[in-house]
Amino acid sequence: MKNIVKIKTALLAGSAFAASAVGAQAQETGSHMSGDRIDEIVVTAQKREQAVDDVPISITALGGDALRDRGITSTSDLVKAIPGFTVTQTNSLTPVYTLRGVGLSLYDAGVGAAPSVSVYVDEVPLPSPMPVAVSTLDLARVEVLKGPQGTLFGQNATGGAINYVSAKPTDHFAAGGSVTLSRFNKIDASGYVSGPISDTLLARLAFRSVSGGAWQRSVTRPGDKLGDMRELQGKLLLDWQPTEKAHFLFTLRGARDRSDTMAGQFVAATPSVPVLAVPELLTTPAAPRTPRAADWSTGFAQRSNDSYYHVGLRSAFELSDDITLTSLTNYQHVKIDKMVDQDGSAALVLQINPYGYAKTFDQEIRLSGTTDRLTWVVGGNYEHSRISDNLFYAPTHLSFNGIFSGPPFFIPPYTQTLSTTEQKVETYAAFGNVEYKLTDNLTAQAGVRYTRAKRSSVSCTSDPGLGETLSQFINAYQLSSMATGAKTTPFVPIAPNACIILAPPPDLSPTGPLHLSLDEDNVAWRVGLSYQADGGTLAYANVSRGYKAGAIIPSGGLLVESYLPTQQESLTAYEIGVKAPLLDNRVQINAAGFYYDYKDKQVPGTVADPVFVALPGLGNVPKSRVYGIEGQFIARPIDGLSLNLAATYLNTKIKSDYFTTVIQNGVPAAVNARGLELPNTPDFSATADTEYKWGISNDVDAFLGGSMTHVAKTTAAFPANGVATILPAYTLFDLRLGFAANDGKWRIQFWGHNITNKYYVLTDTSGIDSRYRFAGMPATYGVTLSFDM
Repeated sequence: MKNIVKIKTALLAGSAFAASAVGAQAQETGSHMSGDRIDEIVVTAQKREQAVDDVPISITALGGDALRDRGITSTSDLVKAIPGFTVTQTNSLTPVYTLRGVGLSLYDAGVGAAPSVSVYVDEVPLPSPMPVAVSTLDLARVEVLKGPQGTLFGQNATGGAINYVSAKPTDHFAAGGSVTLSRFNKIDASGYVSGPISDTLLARLAFRSVSGGAWQRSVTRPGDKLGDMRELQGKLLLDWQPTEKAHFLFTLRGARDRSDTMAGQFVAATPSVPVLAVPELLTTPAAPRTPRAADWSTGFAQRSNDSYYHVGLRSAFELSDDITLTSLTNYQHVKIDKMVDQDGSAALVLQINPYGYAKTFDQEIRLSGTTDRLTWVVGGNYEHSRISDNLFYAPTHLSFNGIFSGPPFFIPPYTQTLSTTEQKVETYAAFGNVEYKLTDNLTAQAGVRYTRAKRSSVSCTSDPGLGETLSQFINAYQLSSMATGAKTTPFVPIAPNACIILAPPPDLSPTGPLHLSLDEDNVAWRVGLSYQADGGTLAYANVSRGYKAGAIIPSGGLLVESYLPTQQESLTAYEIGVKAPLLDNRVQINAAGFYYDYKDKQVPGTVADPVFVALPGLGNVPKSRVYGIEGQFIARPIDGLSLNLAATYLNTKIKSDYFTTVIQNGVPAAVNARGLELPNTPDFSATADTEYKWGISNDVDAFLGGSMTHVAKTTAAFPANGVATILPAYTLFDLRLGFAANDGKWRIQFWGHNITNKYYVLTDTSGIDSRYRFAGMPATYGVTLSFDM
């Protein structure tokens, strides 16, 4: 897009912020500050170019310059700009995105996990939420669409959609880059070159390299550090227009991540069999509540070995002045291989290695057109994916695996297991959307999408070593269960190296690999009405329904229950909103209120397991709900000063009985979640940003800015080990200052993030023998030098 956004927004604190933000709830951060006016940004939220304030849905849009100014270099950083958006992670480090209280289950941790907030790059859905597949390299903007987006974006977008839009090749030579040097010896360098190759072919090449940044420090070994980044990203775009009626955009993207994996902070020992717990774990004190404190086992490399590549072709043909045929053809391959310490201590208790891949081909074809009053689009999608999830467990001193080491069995503790799940997914969809201007000011909109998804899987667990210790353990478990009456069927010995699944109680007999299938379909829809006054103010009302696909998760367990699929969830959303430019476009106020009616929401739970005591699982809550209001106030009160305030209030509740298994003092227990709030849904969150820019010479401007992020307390998951997993509230402050050429040729920015060194928790999780948490980044500071030719 030629109108690349620059958002320079402002920080107001205390009561002024609260009064303005709560009184003016809104969705857009998509305004470009020009002179003393707020210009609009063009977005493609409805599969066509529109001014953001003309789109009757909730959107946040940030341009490439705004992302740079506010230090947003990943999807996780969008929390700084989008109230109501939270990012946590699973204990295997899968990111968890939640928007307006709707998000991926905390334990849906596989490489091909289906999200509730889908991420796209240039309208292409990413096959995995893993960071290696999500690149903020060389962007024109990012668009965040709130609420169900199933009609145009497909299923798995019940919470919303995040669409990264790449900067496109230019018809003239251009080049630029940036280098950031920051605390912990981190270096972030990126660059691009763009221009014409011929009269009909344009090209753009971009790269990024990130290294250093080891910010975590071992509690027991102060000299040991963790957190170094080793990332490489690249992107090539070829824009070919052989005729006025045909347009092709070829994309090649790739990324590699060899970074350290994050370590946890030990909270407490919660051994499933206390008398067999390793003494080092029982004597480990709680980690200090400081950002850098963490711990991990020695001799176990905490590192990723992830990679991603994408080949895509976008083809557009103008069939007439009013009708366009568009084709999106894409192949993506993401590979994940991580080593993770899963107890938060220096003791050698439990280490895991999740690894696998997702290979995805998807095709979209759509036909779109316009008449004097009608805008329409119809199309179809096909997606084929092969997903391999493998979970290697090294329960070296896990308390439970020693229960048969004494008489009468004398079975040595098992030291490793490997659980594998191979999945095949096929999805077919057809969709359509129409907008009709009933009058010059009043527009009606309706959209529908039919989707059918077929998923099949094969799962089992084995001992990848000599193949004996796990089989001996399970044989002893069967005999012990027969003696207590827990197993009522005859003993079935397990051969070494066998890859098996145990039947549910009271059978508990080993079987071969478990074959599962899931065949579901749904109809997503949206209807809406919008009124745009002559002065530009837009009021809208929408009712929509979206779906998240059912899931088969790679739990890593032995019982059938650990793998049983969950059915698809549905969300019906009711929303009203207004977008109001005021005072000759010096002020923009946006406001929205919404109510979500959930059915069969997928939520995290725990499945009792004979070997691991408890393993993550998924369940469906029959009924739950979310309601809230949100808003934004953008202003340009004087030349050079920009202000941006935003806030979101949420209220969530489980409305029906839902019994989930939790572990209390090492014993599985059923807990009714009725009346509880949904995880990762703080009831209040707010952001603010300000910047003042002034000229210090004819050629150079100076700028000074700051931002604030506030997130209220929430829960990370349902109670486990008898302890509610509360994530405390926190408030973060960032500052920036610098100088820039007023022709945009160069810029130097000095910045600080979390300048008060606030301690805050991203995730609090309960493992098998311990409880631990992941802390947010400490204070960081640095300098960024950027240039454009």
